[in-house]
Amino acid sequence: DGELDVPMNSIFLLLGATGTLALLFLASGKPLRGGIEIAWGMELTPGDLHGCALVRAYELESEVAMYPRVVVGPYFHKFVLESSLHKPNGAASDLNRSIAELCLSMLKIDHDEKIIVDYLGSGFERLVFKGTVNNDKKRAFEFVQNSMKRFEECADHKHSARYRNLLAYFKSSK
Repeated sequence: DGELDVPMNSIFLLLGATGTLALLFLASGKPLRGGIEIAWGMELTPGDLHGCALVRAYELESEVAMYPRVVVGPYFHKFVLESSLHKPNGAASDLNRSIAELCLSMLKIDHDEKIIVDYLGSGFERLVFKGTVNNDKKRAFEFVQNSMKRFEECADHKHSARYRNLLAYFKSSK
């Protein structure tokens, strides 16, 4: 009957791509930090983004993330959560609700109560990776351990603390 209007499909793809990049970048020795938020925005010309969405995402990345992770903002989380709670109202809304539930399984409350993209969690493993990134996880873990050790040896407390938090995330996800 044509295409269904399922906005959560885009959210699912965004989370999947973001978590995959976060892991693959770590595995290649290039840590990624980011923020995801929902707000108004516009594209004045192709690639020229403006608005509150960009500012909120930047604030999450620069002020909240604090170490290599992707933090999800409160409006984004509320949107996904409310979408998962919608009562059935036809095929499109049922599918949207189901995908929202899947999206929630790809998020986690971190040690500091911030909601993050949980690329090491069971939701990602089941929905995105399906056992295909075990070597990347191992390389990423080794990079995190080595980075923390290197920063501790040169008494760089700021960066060693960041990698200690990241290492705690890896260990909590095993």
